Amino acid sequence: MAAPPTFSRPTLMNRLHDVDTFPAASPPTLMERIHDVATFPVASPPAPEPSPPQQLQPAQVQTLPVTAEVGLSLIAEYYQADELQIDGPAFMTGITIPVAPVLRSGRLTTTFRSAIRVVYDKLLHPNGSPADSIQTLLRSGAPFRVLVPLANTVPHQLAVAPSYLSRRNLFQGFDLTNPGFWNKYTSRVRELLRHPFARRFLTLGGILWRIALQFGPNTLVQEALAGPSLAVTLWRSGESVGNLWDDYVTPEEIKTLLGHSYSGSESCWPPIDIWDSSKKWTGFWSDADEAWFQSHLANLSSGNLQAPKSRRTWKTCFRPAKSDAPSEIYAQELFTKLGHDNTQAPTWDL
Repeated sequence: MAAPPTFSRPTLMNRLHDVDTFPAASPPTLMERIHDVATFPVASPPAPEPSPPQQLQPAQVQTLPVTAEVGLSLIAEYYQADELQIDGPAFMTGITIPVAPVLRSGRLTTTFRSAIRVVYDKLLHPNGSPADSIQTLLRSGAPFRVLVPLANTVPHQLAVAPSYLSRRNLFQGFDLTNPGFWNKYTSRVRELLRHPFARRFLTLGGILWRIALQFGPNTLVQEALAGPSLAVTLWRSGESVGNLWDDYVTPEEIKTLLGHSYSGSESCWPPIDIWDSSKKWTGFWSDADEAWFQSHLANLSSGNLQAPKSRRTWKTCFRPAKSDAPSEIYAQELFTKLGHDNTQAPTWDL
């Protein structure tokens, strides 16, 4: 019987071979096609006489250091289309990421790999906003964060802070030698992801993003895009840069999501530093990432006591990327060639 035909995705260079000049009017972006999108208001804690919100200084005009033709050719030289998720995110079994409005005020900060996708979108749509890339970054598991200005108020003196805020730095760990470890893991992780600050797991990207999608509530994506949670707006349990705020997660909460043992020597999922530096992780969730995730998820959910691994074994499974692979250093070099400052984290005013 004849073998089925095979297909390959076109590279970015294939897509750009007829590009000479770019018209002033660019095709509508995904967010432009979502008509009548309202900007999410920044929630303010209740107060008898709330102070007016502190506004960011007007954003500087976003200029493009290189022409669209030069910039897109450079990106095509460095990356394949699927590496930047140009064709859309990888298919994830049982996961549907809804389209939702995004914040259009504040400050977007990304890794260098995520920044290349933002620059790519800006080169295609010079009149667009960096906010137009946020939905793509979140759908692709790329790390980013948006810090927003909050009202200059203090928590309500008569309200009682929720008890979970005082336990955020506590780590219980799991008995990974117990055949019932998986049920305890999923129960505790689902509880963790119901807390308001859990939206931050999605914007951290990578393996944390994928686990949060798997076990989090259906509203988690909308919450991630809507801006700081009540933990920040009401209780100031967050991270700030001046008057710009965002949610945060503690190292202990990350260990819980990754399923670390009592001693921390083993975990259900690879430690975050090993994952981030691995040659398998290109900064965007791929079909290969999803295939591995589904295989390992099935292994864990079967109760296999060999599924959790030691840090040493995880390092063997996820070896570091070489210098010429699509790593963060690789993207930082390209970011410089595209005419941007690489001495600090890529940042855009929205």
